[in-house]
This record gives sequence, C-alpha cells and structure tokens, in this order.
Amino acid sequence: AVQAPSKAPEKKGKSAAGNAARAVTSPWASVFAIIMALAWTTPTLGLFVTSFRKQEDINTSGWWTAFSTPFTLDNYVTAFSGGSDNSSPLSSFFVNSIVIALPAVFLPLLLAALAAYAFAWIDFPFRNALFVGVFALQIVPLQIALLPLATFFKDAGLGGSFWSLWLSHSAFALPLAVY
Repeated sequence: AVQAPSKAPEKKGKSAAGNAARAVTSPWASVFAIIMALAWTTPTLGLFVTSFRKQEDINTSGWWTAFSTPFTLDNYVTAFSGGSDNSSPLSSFFVNSIVIALPAVFLPLLLAALAAYAFAWIDFPFRNALFVGVFALQIVPLQIALLPLATFFKDAGLGGSFWSLWLSHSAFALPLAVY
C-alpha cells in the first residue's frame, strides 16, 4: 500500500523574526521611512541651497525663500581662492587630504591582505596565539595610544611629517582589517 505523504504540523505561534519582518515591510513602515528620510535630509538641502545665496540674503531670510532671489557662485569662488583676507584656499586642503588619505588607506589594506592570507592558509607556529593578539589589538583605545605614539614619532624624527600620519592610521586600522 502506498502511503500519502505526511503533512508537517503547522506552527500555531508566530516567530519574533517573522513579526519583525512583517512590521518592517508594512506600508506604514514605508511611509514612516520616507518621512524620516525627508526629515533627515532637509537640513542638508538647506545648507546646500544656502551655499548659493549672498551673505545679505542669508542674514535676512531663511533658505526656503532662496528661490525668489538669484543664485551666485561667489561663496565657492571665495572658498576655493582663499578669499580677500589672504587665508589658505580650500583647494590646498583637498590636496593635503588626498596626500594623507590615499596612503593611509592603501598601506593598511595591502599589509592586512598579506597578513589575512597568511592567517587563513599558512600553518605556522603560534598562529592561533598571534591571531588572538591581532584580534585583541582592536580594543586598544586610540586616545590612550595616541600620545605615546606621537612622542615616539617625535623622538624618531618623524614628528609633524606625513609618515607619522600614514603609520598611525595604518597601526590603528590593521587589526580590524586583518580580522
């Protein structure tokens, strides 16, 4: 005799994960998310619109009235050229940021990829203990280690150089990147 496939008993209770999924995907959740996104981005929109207004207009009216006055690029010209008070132009700070950020990202990624490969595929003595040590380095607070590190760089003759920034960023990024 052929038996009919048995039907699994249905669950009577609903799981917490199922309840959460239904709550997040409901139409009311979507409406709430849209309202929150608008509330969150409105100040940024206001700052962006204000950047195209004259100083007198900024001082006398809100950003929402900006469409009744002409827009200008004077604020951007002043920022990128250094202004009339001979201050440093903003463009030089962009170059400075790139000179710092690119090596400070590339160096830890390169070293972390090499270390992670070794931890994953090469069997060497004390591998597990060393990996636990690297993992434990993630809990070292930057604020505690920064002053001794700065003193070390100063004593080594690297104080105030790009090398000290690159090495500091790399040292604090490596544990998480290796993990």
